Amino acid sequence: MTIHQFLLLFLFWVCLPHFCSPEIMFRRTPVPQQRILSSRVPRSDGKILHRQKRGWMWNQFFLLEEYTGSDYQYVGKLHSDQDKGDGSLKYILSGDGAGTLFIIDEKTGDIHATRRIDREDTQAFDIGTLRNPAAIEEKKLRRDIIPETLFIPRRTPTAPDNTDVRDFINERLKEHDLDPTAPPYDSLATYAYEGNDSIAESLSSLESGTTEGDQNYDYLREWGPRFNKLAEMYGGGESDKDS
Repeated sequence: MTIHQFLLLFLFWVCLPHFCSPEIMFRRTPVPQQRILSSRVPRSDGKILHRQKRGWMWNQFFLLEEYTGSDYQYVGKLHSDQDKGDGSLKYILSGDGAGTLFIIDEKTGDIHATRRIDREDTQAFDIGTLRNPAAIEEKKLRRDIIPETLFIPRRTPTAPDNTDVRDFINERLKEHDLDPTAPPYDSLATYAYEGNDSIAESLSSLESGTTEGDQNYDYLREWGPRFNKLAEMYGGGESDKDS
């Protein structure tokens, strides 16, 4: 017998109706075992009760702080997949704040807040209990937790009083206010102050009332070779000094 003949014979055998009992593939539960299962489940009106796992559908709970509206604030909705909308199910909210701070509609499962909520008011509700009602052990009053901190007063650093600087600024402000050539509007006046202990003396033109021609810059040569160029520019060269 060739392979093609064998395949044709096999397909013909598959297409033939077979008179076999379905109990070979699907066996029913024997009567003694069925009686044992039914004895463990309570009966109601002669029917076996089967307990089904309930499925809860939660949406996002959202609560505004310091709510100022006149109506109750909507928090969220609790719904069961066993609710057919015929009023046979009743929703109950338990835990701290249930019935007083938070209320639930027995038919629809809508949760509302009856008053304004403040996060600092820890005795009004227990958010852990509201999230997991099964974890309620006993009602305990919550207390506000205030961390113990050491109060350290802030002290403003004080600078030593410098009479020379204060007098210098007041004198320059007074001269600027009494200057008749000053513009008739507020302007920014910049001053330079070198101090009394500077070996370079005063290089500011505001400190001296003389003109540039009356000033003597020959002392710049005493500062070293680095200042020779500056001394030649303002004080004249060696030839001018010798002549």
